[in-house]
Amino acid sequence: METIDSNFQNASGDLFIDQINAQYLREIAKWGKLLAIVGFVGLGLIIIFGVMMGLMMGYAIADLSSVNSNNAASAMGGVFFAIYMFAIAAIYFFPLYYLLKFSNAMKAALDNHDQIALNDSFKNLKSCFKFIGIFTAVVVAIYALALVITLVFGGIASLMQ
Repeated sequence: METIDSNFQNASGDLFIDQINAQYLREIAKWGKLLAIVGFVGLGLIIIFGVMMGLMMGYAIADLSSVNSNNAASAMGGVFFAIYMFAIAAIYFFPLYYLLKFSNAMKAALDNHDQIALNDSFKNLKSCFKFIGIFTAVVVAIYALALVITLVFGGIASLMQ
């Protein structure tokens, strides 16, 4: 049986982190930090892509509509694309932020035998999963609503023929 590290016992003494679990958590923290860093790099690329494509779309549409000379309206396509990409980046930011905070706090907790940092790390992991869970539920609800709307309008369209 593994020895119990009393520095990691909770207030009631029911649960503890032994050396095997500490090693697992240390490895999880390393992978979490790597995934968060790679995710933040991806976030930067999404933002750069959004700005560049927004500008290119705005210029391309402005060139095509120069006959109408309605440049303000034609540039809106590029602006909407850039806003869409920024929205994706904003949604993507929060789970990455919580994952990075989890990883850093877990490493600090294990290195310093710090119960407060351990609690903080698990709080951030909970927040990461909670955000992903709520976002998933919202997306599934949107898909379900789209399916119902499609079926309703499909049924109406079939009745009109």
